[in-house]
Amino acid sequence: MIQDIFALKIFRANMIGYETIRLETSCAIEAQVLEKGTRYITGVTVLQQQDLNQDLVPNIKNIFQFIDLNIKYYWQQLGYKGRPRLKYHWANVNFPDGATLMHDHAPSPLAGCFYVDVPENSGDLFLANPLEILLRYQPFEEHSIRHNEFPFDHRIEVSNGMLVMWPGYLVHRSGTNHSGKNRVLIGFDVDFEE
Repeated sequence: MIQDIFALKIFRANMIGYETIRLETSCAIEAQVLEKGTRYITGVTVLQQQDLNQDLVPNIKNIFQFIDLNIKYYWQQLGYKGRPRLKYHWANVNFPDGATLMHDHAPSPLAGCFYVDVPENSGDLFLANPLEILLRYQPFEEHSIRHNEFPFDHRIEVSNGMLVMWPGYLVHRSGTNHSGKNRVLIGFDVDFEE
């Protein structure tokens, strides 16, 4: 008998009706990031939490209510103790040919992204298998693994209004933005109170 063990739970949801507010929300966030953000060599500009003026972003309160409601649900489904709370949040703009490199959010119990504006072919989310470092040294048949730089990643095709959350220790990255347009998202870490 073959049995999969140690399943990892991630969360995905789409905000209903988001497309009606996408353009206005995206333009407001992107304007702030481009004005005040820090640009990184990887083609990503990040605007930290304290600089994201929510009063200037239409509908942002609805988005954060959606995120908060789903954080609580995911937290409960994981069986975690305490009350979850949004610890940090920030806005990212991935420019054409930009990407977010592999990283994690430890020691935060949860991390996530809300995808504000995702042009086609602007880069998906890739979550690395926590056992990848060990799997690389197993004697797999060449045809049994994908032929790329990260053969054990799990790809999530992201879209406008999508919320994705995962354990904070999970290493992840974005694919390269080949769309010719900017990709905009809100990233966040989740902490908890006893």
